[in-house]
Amino acid sequence: MNSRLIVLIAIIISVLIFLPSCKPSEPTVETQSRLTHMDDLKLINIAANYLKEQGETISFQETYIEYHDAGTTTAHIALEDGKTVEYPGEYLEIRLYQNDESKQNPYGHCIVVYVTQDGNILGQNTLDNELPIQIIPDIEN
Repeated sequence: MNSRLIVLIAIIISVLIFLPSCKPSEPTVETQSRLTHMDDLKLINIAANYLKEQGETISFQETYIEYHDAGTTTAHIALEDGKTVEYPGEYLEIRLYQNDESKQNPYGHCIVVYVTQDGNILGQNTLDNELPIQIIPDIEN
């Protein structure tokens, strides 16, 4: 009888220990961004069509898409000709890299198009990335 009482007390203590961890947690807010669900090819097409509308000849070898969320602040996005646009929401930075074999860094030049969460264009910019290229010397045996 004594062992049954010990088992019963152990069960009650276990329930009391684990019961507080089973209570429902604070409700979480789930947000679904349309940007994170858009297809990469569709985004590249939006950027390329915008550049064509601006009269640019489109030629690129590589792309890079980066998601940004200004959160509670406003993003200051640098555009061409020194202009800056302020945007308070989510946006994508779509980089179209041109391949220039004549340069040390063939993908050092890119055109960036900024797309809002509604699929509208904020503007464009041109970046020259001077990425350090590590040259490994030949090792003689």
